[in-house]
Amino acid sequence: MSKLDNLFNLSPNKKPSKSNPIVFRRNKLLRGINKQIQNIRNIKSGIRVKNIWWWNDENNKFYLVIKYGKSEIELGKGKYSIQLNNIDEVLDSLNKIKGLTQNGSFDVKLTDISQSIRSNFTNSGT
Repeated sequence: MSKLDNLFNLSPNKKPSKSNPIVFRRNKLLRGINKQIQNIRNIKSGIRVKNIWWWNDENNKFYLVIKYGKSEIELGKGKYSIQLNNIDEVLDSLNKIKGLTQNGSFDVKLTDISQSIRSNFTNSGT
């Protein structure tokens, strides 16, 4: 066992008894980002995909939105998309967004979206 202690930072098993809603929302967004990263790999391999978060315009500029469920995340005041020059930049941006998500940079926005969605359900019953 001492070899394991030397190789790893061992700790007692402290699994939370209640799930953390912030971690849940963060992981949900990360699953969506990972799906989009896989979509780009599939496209580059010639495989057709559905439900992509980007599109390109007549000038071949790419636009990437980040979605939490069906809701687009506001990235800046009134700005919901990132303008890019090619699919490789879309992939790079998704990886950057993934890192920001892992660091908790989107936690407040995800909480706001969740509360907004939840309020739609509570208001519709009246």
